Amino acid sequence: MFGYGDTFTHPWQIAVETPAYVGSDLSRLCYEASMQAIREAIDLIDIRQDVIKNDELETILITMEHFRLALSANHPSALREFMAQEPAVCWEDIGGLDEVKKELQDTVKYPVDYPEKYMEFATSPSSGTLLYGPPGAGKTLLAKAIAKKCNISFLGVKVTT
Repeated sequence: MFGYGDTFTHPWQIAVETPAYVGSDLSRLCYEASMQAIREAIDLIDIRQDVIKNDELETILITMEHFRLALSANHPSALREFMAQEPAVCWEDIGGLDEVKKELQDTVKYPVDYPEKYMEFATSPSSGTLLYGPPGAGKTLLAKAIAKKCNISFLGVKVTT
């Protein structure tokens, strides 16, 4: 049974507090919250029996506080694989490619350093830069270097086909 305890303000609150959670994450969250409620009510349940009686189950209320405890222990699986990092690569680490470096600075660094210029002229900066080429050509190295130059985080995502 789910109780609308004092800490529960709105039925949609769980959805608001669980962005990036997928179905299995929510299932685990509900399981953990229910287990927390059962742990608190363990004195009311005869644990020597194989089956818990309905009247014993009806005394257990799962409150928002149980969900909050479960939230502190569970994280969305969609974000577990990714970690933003500050790159350790500098422009000086990349030999040559002066034209590519200049292009990246114009398309990435300038909008970061001068966003007010885009607002002043009622325009928006480019939505991204596509780096393409064979493996080992230095695409990731360039992306890390421009991220460091702009003082922004680098998020690397590997796509497999």
